Amino acid sequence: MTNLTERHIEMFNDGFSVADIARAHGERYTRLYKRLRSNGYFRGRSGMLPRNRIVGIPRASFVVSAVAIHLEIPVATLISASRKQDLVRGRTLATKVLADLGYSLPVITRAIGRENHTTALHLVRKARGIMESDQHFARTVAEIVGEMRVLGRNLP
Repeated sequence: MTNLTERHIEMFNDGFSVADIARAHGERYTRLYKRLRSNGYFRGRSGMLPRNRIVGIPRASFVVSAVAIHLEIPVATLISASRKQDLVRGRTLATKVLADLGYSLPVITRAIGRENHTTALHLVRKARGIMESDQHFARTVAEIVGEMRVLGRNLP
């Protein structure tokens, strides 16, 4: 058995689950769990990852900020209640990027400043239609998703 590295401990303290740490390091779950437990971890902790956190992907609010920067729109304006066409399209873009990164509809809805998850569902469906007819929109989605995935690999 190899020893725990600083990276293992850092990831565990940051809230990653044992399964995610094992996957990230190409290890078996049971071996890593036993090593963590023998080193005094799991005192009053389940080791579970919070539901709204996806390993290797930036937080939803960061993704929305990246979309706003890409569109050169302030984040507050992007998530406002305005129905201007460019802002609605920006929210649609942000929603599609978040959906492609694997975020749940409730998380997407909160990230774009809305209350009901069906709003995000509507925007995701709308984005699919836009992507079929607008190649620029499709390229923009793919570009931002790619950037977020590269950033995600560099996250702790």
